[in-house]
Amino acid sequence: MMLYIHVYFNGVLKEQVELRKELTTIGRSKDNDIQIDNSGVSAHHARIVQEGQSYFIEDASSTNGTNVNGEPVSRKQLEYGDLISILKYTLKFSPLDLQTETGKPVSQATNFIDGAGTIDIDVSQLDQLLKQQNPVNGAYLLIHNKDGRQRKRPLTNQTFTIGKDPLSDLVIRGWFVPRSSMRVDRRVDGYYLVPGKRGQVQLNGGRVHNEVKLKDGDNLSARRVAIQFVTSHPEESADRN
Repeated sequence: MMLYIHVYFNGVLKEQVELRKELTTIGRSKDNDIQIDNSGVSAHHARIVQEGQSYFIEDASSTNGTNVNGEPVSRKQLEYGDLISILKYTLKFSPLDLQTETGKPVSQATNFIDGAGTIDIDVSQLDQLLKQQNPVNGAYLLIHNKDGRQRKRPLTNQTFTIGKDPLSDLVIRGWFVPRSSMRVDRRVDGYYLVPGKRGQVQLNGGRVHNEVKLKDGDNLSARRVAIQFVTSHPEESADRN
């Protein structure tokens, strides 16, 4: 059975890489098997190592680190569905060949975006597949500001990150806020809260340390920031941006 790395940026598929070698390198330099052209990514950032039938992700002493399912790692064995995070890029370890599932190559339609020359892939077929598989559509986070205002952030991407990192989808400021406080992952069967290692994340008033599936109306909080997970359609008056 072949295994793949699906590379996403902000939930949009960029590339599918088949793991054919015992060592697959990841980084900014062009000599990597998986190139991520971003100044925050180290020249040789990480590597995927095959040992027998097992695969391991190893951080290559990178500047900004490598996370797996929200946890910083130096080396970790990979399981199907694991999400490797490098800045705002998500690399999914999967046995799924998206070219076969969607009926067309993932690199069929490309165009260059932004100054870094990142390749943006047309994945309309993939988006349609995800919508068919995912029973929860129109979900969003309702952020409650201290002044009483509310902000709605739709969960349209595969991963929504929250933390001090300026590249987070929702940036939380403060002296003791970790770079990655928590994230919300969209999966086939719904949405999951994945707490960071030092995020001090609470769900409905109780501290959570492991990932948990979210349900409509769940209340999240991290470092005094109150957030509600909503799957129903909002009242127009609730969004007061």
